[in-house]
Amino acid sequence: MNRRRQNRNKTKSLYLWHKYIGLTVALFVLLLSLTGVALNHTGDLQLDKSYLSSGWLLAHYNVSNPSYLKSFSADTYAVSQVDDLLIIDQHIVAPIERPLIGAVTFHDFILVALKGQLLLVDSDYNVVEKIGRNDGVPILLNRVGKTDSGQLLFETPSNILSVDENFIQWSPLDIDFSKWSAAQALSKNQQSELNQLYKSHVIQLETLVLDLHSGRFFGRYGELFFDFIALLLIFLAGTGIWIWLRQRSSHQSH
Repeated sequence: MNRRRQNRNKTKSLYLWHKYIGLTVALFVLLLSLTGVALNHTGDLQLDKSYLSSGWLLAHYNVSNPSYLKSFSADTYAVSQVDDLLIIDQHIVAPIERPLIGAVTFHDFILVALKGQLLLVDSDYNVVEKIGRNDGVPILLNRVGKTDSGQLLFETPSNILSVDENFIQWSPLDIDFSKWSAAQALSKNQQSELNQLYKSHVIQLETLVLDLHSGRFFGRYGELFFDFIALLLIFLAGTGIWIWLRQRSSHQSH
């Protein structure tokens, strides 16, 4: 009788531990479940195409202002390079790996000139064509401009070049030309807007969800704490099975 009572007390004590630990980790189980489901459907939820814009979240990830900012005017368009991003007006167009040297309008497009590469951008801010060295673009391209008649001109260290409308035939010209695309001074407000736009395109939402799921969002101790939660879940699984077996054995004995 005493042994049966002792076993009953042990089972009751273990049941209480099981219950209170279960209540404690319930919130974390919910967090792990929600973030796990989200990560499993990253493509459907477009987590890899959405970015953090909240100031305190960007500060948490130590996202700082860009180190390089240069801007040109192409008629009514403001074409800027902010570190490795090409931004036109307030639209992030594409990542770029070469320095921006100028921009002009060309028919219904914006011609963005980089060192050794040209980009044609449509009115919806999509890059529709890239023109590079294999197409005859000089690698030492310094400046780009456009004559009053709409002819495109390009300056290299040795000469001035023109090109046909299909960007196939490049020809040197012996002319004086001064209407080159030139960098524009930006106001503090414009710089601030570009800085914020850049910073809001650095950390993907997928990164935040993954860091919440693993505990990395809370730093090194967050990872260790989530490891501890995992051990508690293992404990709950073990005690749950043990309690079920004890109850099943008790019912069978009766």
